[in-house]
Amino acid sequence: ISFEAAAMLEPLSVAVHAVKRADIEKGEKAAVIGTGMIGFAAARLIKSLYGAEVCVIGHSEAKHRLAEDIGVEYVLGNEAKTGEFDTVIEAVGSEEAVNKAVVLTKAGGKTVFMGNPAGDICFTQDNYWRILRKQINITGTWNSSYERNKSSDWTDSLEAIASGKIEPERFITHSFEQQELKKGLDLMLEHKTPYCKVMTLWNR
Repeated sequence: ISFEAAAMLEPLSVAVHAVKRADIEKGEKAAVIGTGMIGFAAARLIKSLYGAEVCVIGHSEAKHRLAEDIGVEYVLGNEAKTGEFDTVIEAVGSEEAVNKAVVLTKAGGKTVFMGNPAGDICFTQDNYWRILRKQINITGTWNSSYERNKSSDWTDSLEAIASGKIEPERFITHSFEQQELKKGLDLMLEHKTPYCKVMTLWNR
């Protein structure tokens, strides 16, 4: 595989781990809340590996084009319907996103929390009632599995890349030479333009 694809193995493996935890079945309707690389990767994996209907949910219309380039449907958060999805993966870590994930999960469905929390997170009373009354299954996911000489999330990621089931290069929206590293960091810090994955290329 390419060096660029190999550089994406770690975040891709985090997405693989989350998707496994979601235990998605063919024919389900799934959503991923979050427009970072791992969120987009999780959606692409659900589509490629499980044949499930999936969309990425975000706030910015500017991310719509990124979703199209990656090959997944994009939905603005205010357009998604209550109880619309069998499975929702939350990949932001904000209080708003966590509560939104619960709202969008259907009765008896699955909500997977993946985003690193930005601070304390509280459920609204209505959403807590929703978890109870709709018997929503809450699952957490953390990092990825790796064990020397054994199958793991990393080997599964490598196999998915090598077989063409996922193309990590499609997530790279900006590339910089090593001497331009600060430009890449500034782009992310200041959000000068929508991005998915910013990569620096070294010693070429």
